[in-house]
Amino acid sequence: MRIFILTLIIAFGLAACSPSHRDKTKESNDSILTTTKKQALKANEKSLILGVWWAADEKDAPTASFQINDSTIYYPDQEGKSEYKYQIKKDTLIVDLDGYISTSKIEKVTKDTLILITDGEKQTFIKTE
Repeated sequence: MRIFILTLIIAFGLAACSPSHRDKTKESNDSILTTTKKQALKANEKSLILGVWWAADEKDAPTASFQINDSTIYYPDQEGKSEYKYQIKKDTLIVDLDGYISTSKIEKVTKDTLILITDGEKQTFIKTE
């Protein structure tokens, strides 16, 4: 009986240390790290998107296309009301234009480039300080 119990203990010990078990643990840890990195990236993207943005093909224009602040987006060329609330959900910029909701997919954002896709049209913006 002791030999049987000892054999079971050794078998369970070897199974727990098997490479497939370590791979699953590594995958689980990688998944946790990836989720944490994605959350940090989202916070980082929020700070990257703040600033004054010019259309890449109109960088010599007299005014910027828009300025993104912490909770509002400002359109300097617009007459009347020119500042609206916005939010970012996942990879989408959502602007509430007094009842009309404008959505743009954020394809890419870096410290000096913002690429948005609005109604199927890709727009590239560059940041100025």
